Amino acid sequence: MSVIIDVGTAAGMLDISNSMFRVYCRAGCFKTARKVRGTRWEVALVEVQKIVDGKIRPDFSGAWERVYGKED
Repeated sequence: MSVIIDVGTAAGMLDISNSMFRVYCRAGCFKTARKVRGTRWEVALVEVQKIVDGKIRPDFSGAWERVYGKED
């Protein structure tokens, strides 16, 4: 069983805002992200730690556009 962390903890580890973390979750940047309810997401600690340590590099580019579309 993996340890699950909340948005605030994960965003803090990655040095991004909670809102941006939610955008990345909605865009599918995290393999272990799971929507709990409303805007609440959870993700596995091991995945976030591997990103922090540089062991995996998810593709964050274009996340905003994948979720909200391109601005004209």
